[in-house]
Amino acid sequence: MVLQRNKNVSLWGWSVADDVITLAFNNDIYESTVDANGKWIIILPPTEGSTNPYTISIASKIVGGLIVLVNVLFGDVYFCSGQSNMEFTVNGVFNATEAIASSGNFSHIRIFTVGQGTSSTTPQEYLSTIEQEWSVPSPTTLGAGVQAFTYFSAVCWFYGVEIAKRYPDLPIGLISSNWGGTQIRVWSSANTLAKCP
Repeated sequence: MVLQRNKNVSLWGWSVADDVITLAFNNDIYESTVDANGKWIIILPPTEGSTNPYTISIASKIVGGLIVLVNVLFGDVYFCSGQSNMEFTVNGVFNATEAIASSGNFSHIRIFTVGQGTSSTTPQEYLSTIEQEWSVPSPTTLGAGVQAFTYFSAVCWFYGVEIAKRYPDLPIGLISSNWGGTQIRVWSSANTLAKCP
């Protein structure tokens, strides 16, 4: 995964009320107490962009268990979203074979695709479905062959590749969330829509 560089980063989740969540990152320990609604949040300080991966460990005192996030990079994250033109996949473009074959050359890019089972008229705190978790681009993850994942936005991918070529030492996170045929108003906040006549 890629988290935004040079900004505070909020990591959050759920547990039982009054649980204590401990997070280890970059030789520091952070703690949060779960609120009455079952939610916790820990804010990490700004971190410089780097292709050196971090590990983030999250533990619960009451519930137990350990979540370990590995290969976490800090860089620039881009949210690519829209309708059918943005939904059009890499394996459908004119130069698909070449683009997919060369995808492994961009090991500092990470790709993530939101599933289409997440639908709501109000902003959501979590995704109901994930089509593809954070992945390193490769012919398998980008869309070659029958068994491969074939649902990553071509526009998003080629945009990310151009940025990656200009900044080869900066990790790039690409989040693809597209749904062809949706009305433009569902992609706008309620506050924005209220300002429109």
